[in-house]
Amino acid sequence: MIFKSAFHQLKRNKLMNFLIIIQLAAVLGIVIVLVSLIRSRLEYYLPFHTEFSREGLLCDLNYVSDKELEEQFPNAEFEFSYGDFLYVNGEYDPNLESSSDGEDNKEAIKYNFDPLIYSDKWINAYTPEMESGNWISELPEYEENVVHVVVTPDNPYGFSVGDEFELTDYTGDGVVEGTNGKRHSTKVKICGVIAPKQYTIGHSKFNKTDIASQKSFFDMYFTFDPEPENRWGIIIPQSEYDKSELYKAKNYHVISGMSFIFTENMSDEDIDSLKQMLSEGYICSYKENLSEIRKNSFTYIKEQLYVLLPIALCIFLLTMITTISVVSISLDGSLRTYGVFYICGARWQRCVTISFVYSLMIVIVSSGLSLFALKVISGRISTVISFGRWEFISMLMISALYLLLSVIIPLVTVKTVKPRDVLKRD
Repeated sequence: MIFKSAFHQLKRNKLMNFLIIIQLAAVLGIVIVLVSLIRSRLEYYLPFHTEFSREGLLCDLNYVSDKELEEQFPNAEFEFSYGDFLYVNGEYDPNLESSSDGEDNKEAIKYNFDPLIYSDKWINAYTPEMESGNWISELPEYEENVVHVVVTPDNPYGFSVGDEFELTDYTGDGVVEGTNGKRHSTKVKICGVIAPKQYTIGHSKFNKTDIASQKSFFDMYFTFDPEPENRWGIIIPQSEYDKSELYKAKNYHVISGMSFIFTENMSDEDIDSLKQMLSEGYICSYKENLSEIRKNSFTYIKEQLYVLLPIALCIFLLTMITTISVVSISLDGSLRTYGVFYICGARWQRCVTISFVYSLMIVIVSSGLSLFALKVISGRISTVISFGRWEFISMLMISALYLLLSVIIPLVTVKTVKPRDVLKRD
């Protein structure tokens, strides 16, 4: 009876209900866009907010042994981005260094690739948008001496999901003798391709498309873009790499890329010694105190939120006004019907329940319309609009507010109205 009566109310005044649905859908859409904007300002800080809150250094390290660094500074804590000296499919360019000097051609880019090896923690901390396949947090079942990876788009080999190739040890002369006189190598299977121009955790020193050395959380990331960067990338899970012949052959990792060095347990003398070591030669191309990173990151985030705060306030007021107006208009058009229900034996509380179910139907239709419109818009143009946990919570809050008022306003109204007065209205 209640659902049937509520559905009757929905069909009774099609034009008015259509306008109500459009109005509420617009409010829900605006709220989702605002939350997405706010979340986009925090997207690249949150993956490493725990690390940024500690004391220490953010460094871009250049091919240093992890064991050597850990032995030299036993009281430090480290989180590394690893790399290695590797090349693809046994291909080797003896003029590798000259080929990286700005030559914009696929033959040069072949040898200018970065193998980035991430720990499980870093893999799960940040997930770039994928063009196809899956991010390496969703690895297939492990295979002996096979490593599943993701690659960057527009790579010179045209690699895509499902392709296989071989990674082999690399040195300056291109020859590494392993057991049985063979180079150390492993089979690689591609499980995903990153979408174009996505941030990856990598090397601030390579940034040409991005603003390097901002001394904020942005320095953790860079964009693989073959045109200006003249390089491509392979992202490898450490959990599988450590089981391969490439790692077993040397039993240490080559640190290459952005890394954290935490110094809470180090003496002042050890910290000075660490900084001195990092300043020598080409060991470290970027070095910044985490306190400075944290301060500049908060400054950026606060500036962005100050811009969005007035918009958020206006949207909140718009939501309140819209909700009260919509519920009042709906109630005014339904009072005569509720009066008939009352004369037929239904109490006002039951009429309020019918109003609530009617409003719930409005919310469901408006939410679906809003999500569909945003999906179409974000599918056609590049935006920061997304639908995650916080967008879902904000949508629930607005819907709950609408439903709450759809109960409170009728209860307040019907207490001052007699059924016979309602039925006498024109």
